[in-house]
Amino acid sequence: MKKKLFITAVLLLQTYFLSAQVLYTENFNNYNLGNLGTDFTGTIPAQGGWITDFLHFPNQSLPGNNHATVITDVSKVKALKLSNGDPWERFTDAKIYQPNINTLIDQRIAGNNVIAVEFDLFTGPKIIVNSQGNYNFIRFFINSNSMGNNVVSFQFHTDTGVTQPSSYQVGQLTILHSTKPDWRFLSHNTWYTIKMYVDFDAKKVYHVMPYCTTVFDFLRFETGSNLIEKYKPTSLGFDFYSSFFIPQTNVLIEETYVKIDNIKISALQSVPPEVLGTDNFLAQKFNIYPNPATNIVNITNGENLLVNKVTIYDIAGKQLSTQTFNNEAEIQLNVENLASGTYMLHLQTNEGTAVKKLVKK
Repeated sequence: MKKKLFITAVLLLQTYFLSAQVLYTENFNNYNLGNLGTDFTGTIPAQGGWITDFLHFPNQSLPGNNHATVITDVSKVKALKLSNGDPWERFTDAKIYQPNINTLIDQRIAGNNVIAVEFDLFTGPKIIVNSQGNYNFIRFFINSNSMGNNVVSFQFHTDTGVTQPSSYQVGQLTILHSTKPDWRFLSHNTWYTIKMYVDFDAKKVYHVMPYCTTVFDFLRFETGSNLIEKYKPTSLGFDFYSSFFIPQTNVLIEETYVKIDNIKISALQSVPPEVLGTDNFLAQKFNIYPNPATNIVNITNGENLLVNKVTIYDIAGKQLSTQTFNNEAEIQLNVENLASGTYMLHLQTNEGTAVKKLVKK
């Protein structure tokens, strides 16, 4: 039995890797150091074909070129730095994006209807300025002209360290709907890898962030087929927003910045197996014992996560049973009637769903 399961797993991984198709990569190593571009109107492409577009309000000076610069980095050779630039400037909204990624997606292998994007993010320094209502974030986005808004979006708030996958609506159509808590904290001045998978066939979006995976229902009211053609992404980019409200006028503003590197777009036949159905952040907080088990399994955690339901699945993904609980931090699960084998326990809590593996003797 174990040999058959191993062979099945290997075949699934082989299918995944053979069908994976890289459509675009960028590490900025071939770019000239300094300004990414000099046009602020979103008209003239910058290095690498990036479009630089800076929001400008009346009575504020035009942004300087140093909002988006190519720099050297000890661990990355070169990287793209996005910052508020001028230390006197109270407001920055600098957007850069790569247009026409729909032409790249058109080159995908038939059936590769999962669009995967990943990039490295350096979170930059924590803002400690004594201001009133400062608000700073870097937002990654994938746009689709058919939606008139973002297919998927991710934000990192440079002042608080919060990561937040975002939700949008177009008319009455819910594009993204979170089924789990949609924010986590990241450390400052640290490189992280962020990954996102947009599965147009399953209508799911997966944000794979450090310590957790967040799953969204995607176009859940859409009943049509071939949705990747209808809602094909047309551009991807980053929006760096910095706003300081300080009573004094002649006060220098702290530099707030992030760095971006190793951007990759791929077309896949399916979401990677290790991403599906997992939430590592929550799962790590739970202990289950004994494991392997015979009759009773104890489920505990040290952070007062309240369990209200446990659903048991076999390794093929078939739901076997559900037991409800009254928001309990420690529970005992009866598994006496399960046959010997491996199972996945989906623990529904007040913070989302954690998945733990159980072996029954």
